[in-house]
Amino acid sequence: MHGSSSSDNSKTSPHSEGEVLQVLLVEDNPGDARLFKEYLAEGPVEASLQHEETLEDCLETLREGRTQNERPGNERSGNERPRDQEPDVLALDLGLPDSDGIETVKAAVAAAPAVPIVVLTGRDDLQAALKAQEAGAMEYLQKEELTPALVGRTLRWSVQRRGMQAKLQQRDAWIRSITERLSAGVFRAGPTGRIEYANEALAEMLGAGQADQLIGKDLTGFYADPTDRGRILAKEGASEVEIEFGGQGGSVFVGLLSVTVAYDENGTVVHYDGTVTDITGRVRRKKQLRMLSEAVEQAAESVIITEARPLNEPGPQIQYVNSAYEEMTGYSEAEMIGETPRVLQGPETDREVLDSLREALEAGEEWQGETINYRKDGAPYRVQWNVAPVRGKDGEIEHWVSVQRDVTERKEREQELVEAKREAQRMNQLKSAFLANMSHEIRTPLTSILGFAEAIGEEAGSAGEPEEIDLPEEIDLAALRRFSSLIERSGHRLMSTLTGVLNLSKLQAGEMNLDLRPVDLATEAEEVARELRPRAEKNGIELKAETGDGPVWARADAGGLQIALRNLLSNAIKYTEEGEVRVRARRAENMAAVEVEDTGIGMDSETAQELFEAFKQASEGVGREYEGTGLGLTVTKEVLDQMGGSIEVETEKGEGSRFTVRLPVAGQAEGA
Repeated sequence: MHGSSSSDNSKTSPHSEGEVLQVLLVEDNPGDARLFKEYLAEGPVEASLQHEETLEDCLETLREGRTQNERPGNERSGNERPRDQEPDVLALDLGLPDSDGIETVKAAVAAAPAVPIVVLTGRDDLQAALKAQEAGAMEYLQKEELTPALVGRTLRWSVQRRGMQAKLQQRDAWIRSITERLSAGVFRAGPTGRIEYANEALAEMLGAGQADQLIGKDLTGFYADPTDRGRILAKEGASEVEIEFGGQGGSVFVGLLSVTVAYDENGTVVHYDGTVTDITGRVRRKKQLRMLSEAVEQAAESVIITEARPLNEPGPQIQYVNSAYEEMTGYSEAEMIGETPRVLQGPETDREVLDSLREALEAGEEWQGETINYRKDGAPYRVQWNVAPVRGKDGEIEHWVSVQRDVTERKEREQELVEAKREAQRMNQLKSAFLANMSHEIRTPLTSILGFAEAIGEEAGSAGEPEEIDLPEEIDLAALRRFSSLIERSGHRLMSTLTGVLNLSKLQAGEMNLDLRPVDLATEAEEVARELRPRAEKNGIELKAETGDGPVWARADAGGLQIALRNLLSNAIKYTEEGEVRVRARRAENMAAVEVEDTGIGMDSETAQELFEAFKQASEGVGREYEGTGLGLTVTKEVLDQMGGSIEVETEKGEGSRFTVRLPVAGQAEGA
């Protein structure tokens, strides 16, 4: 490589005082190189020139960071900088023997990105010069137009411009470094609203993935409400405007948008700079707070908020009361603000309750209790209230909130219920005494009546004809037999009624002790059928028991089961004029079941459920066809309910009825 240098220390310096502009010329034409050197020496800028003829030599010089003055035989003046640095500016011919055109510029830029490049072109190479600038060149000079002043000014301007660019790039890097650390979204948009810069926070908010994906997009296109698009990015900008944004992924958030506008000297918008802060959580909390405030204000219960201190006299001052509190006490909010809750206390206010409240407040605990307070007009009322602390971020109590309810009417109702319960218990005791007396005073003489009627009937039946025995003429044996039978039948009917009433009363009063244990339904059904078969045969009815081959264990009370089976079979026999009555015991759907089926009169299915009401029968009224109290099925359902069972009826008028009793199954081990 060959090089030469020249300097004129009397000329102006492009840098700081005493520095010389270091110029690296790359030119393969000796004449052009000599002419450039002469113009540079004659120009207004103090400079030192190093000349290289090929791109390869240029790149080596740039890579090594050395200039000609470091090479053997080269000298530098005392005010020149050390030659171990890059040149200040590179004057580069585009037509070199080992490179040509744009590739020459690209190679030089890659080797020394910080060195400004001034390309040297011919008069007809203007397009090449412009492309060179696109590739990274700072300026261009046409060789035919060179003058000492033009060369000096162009080289100096290139160095100054590169310095300004470096400062701008440094500032831009600082700004980017700052904005990338912000949680708020930062952007710059052009006059049309299209994004020119965005930080990663904004990209994340808008669901763009990377900030680069937002470049060129219209920021207003992310507004969820289209009517906002023409309102925000306007000439006046915006200050903390709440905008609902819709991200690319379909997410929606509320952003606080602030925009400033930059103008040129003509007042035309150059760009918009702005920030977007995600305030979705804040808006949600604000909405919840507003809802809570409205709920408290409209609540039916009184709400009062006080200061945290002092707990001693005169007590914490009231800061808020709701409408319900005003209605309950008669005091307006304006009258209560600044007062203390003690204004509601009076002669009947329980001191022990207040002491309990004071202890809870001093301990910072929640509290609830009841006492007597007084309204503004002096009327007392009973209040139930809850008090809870409101703590700040540091855990310190900042306020007390109390929810209060006027329970005067409730207390009065409770007292009425207590008195009613006492009266009910007294009446129940009277009923129990009456039933016990009824059982003794009616059942005992009735039993005697039945016994005497049966004895009279037997005596009258065993006697011969009146003419065969010596009897007074006024005694009619036939009438005597008829009347004794009537007395006996009526007595049994009355005894049945009495038994039904007593059983129902005991069941409803919980006085019938049911001992639930494994019971074989098959055995119980056969036993009741055997007991009632004579009555059925007397009526010309066949009574059949279908119990299968083995036991059917149910958890029930044997006595209660007997009551239910007797009532069901007695009714079936009574309401069947011809045909048969069947009783079955079986397992059905994890339950033990007993069915009583007859071919009797049946009834309308719509009114079948009324059979289980007291004193209801298939035929009713004074002229009803069948006798009975109408208590049998009521007692049956009651006793089954208390044993955890159920009863259902299927009936059709003129065809008959089927009653199905279901009881809980007893375990096999229990029934063994």
